[in-house]
Parts: sequence; structure tokens; C-alpha cells
Amino acid sequence: MSSAPSASLATSASPMVEVPPSPPPTSTPEDSASPAASASAPADAAPIELRGTWAREGATQNLRLLINPTTYRITRDGNTGGGSISVDGSTIRFGDSSPCNGVGLYRWNLDDDRVLTFEPIEPDECPGRAVALEDVSYVLLFPPT
Repeated sequence: MSSAPSASLATSASPMVEVPPSPPPTSTPEDSASPAASASAPADAAPIELRGTWAREGATQNLRLLINPTTYRITRDGNTGGGSISVDGSTIRFGDSSPCNGVGLYRWNLDDDRVLTFEPIEPDECPGRAVALEDVSYVLLFPPT
């Protein structure tokens, strides 16, 4: 028998039955966020058309760019670096990079053939990232999951 308090129900026609107390509610519909709201990305997240794994068009070297809603990762010939991104219209800011702490500000373009390019707005403070983004065309390899 449990040490938790319980309520007893008895009638003249039935034996005594113990009913455990109801647990208090953990949340109500008014104070719980909907799955859509809690899963939504921040306002400066990459738009869906930028998200996914991109590969250098006509790759002579193994160069891939993974774009998530608020992060990126560049893999080039087995070397990987990444960081945070924020997007405002056609401007994308690359920052908090694992190989260096500099910022890169670019204008992104996705043409009718679904080829993604980046044009620097100002010089990228991370030379390795600049090599992977400037004058490089990417095609979508894997869409976002």
C-alpha cells in the first residue's frame, strides 16, 4: 500500500475501493506553445531556399557548404570550419567561425538554374572562408531535412 494519500469510495453494494489522487496539471493549453511556434526559426535565420548541403559546381576540389537556419559549415578537402550566420534579405553575415573570429558580409544570389553564389560586401576577415565563398558557384546537393 502506498504512503500517498488516497480517497476512498464505498457504497453499500460494493466493497471499499481506493482511488489514487489525480496529479496536478503540468500545463494548460493557454500556457504551452504550439509545436509550430516552438520550432520556428529566429527572424534572421537563413531562408529555406538557402538551407541544405551545397557542392561546388564543376568541383575540381571537394568543397561543400552546409547551411542550417543559424549556422554554417564549410568542408574543403577534409578540413572543416563553421560558425553562425544571420540573414537579412539578400545579405548574409558569417561569424563566430571555428578557425577564426572574423566576420564576413556577403550578398547571396540564387539564380534561375538554382546556382548559389556569394559576392563580398566588404573584405572577409577570414581568408579561408573567403576562398570558399568568393568566385565560387554552388549547386544544391542535399536539401534540408
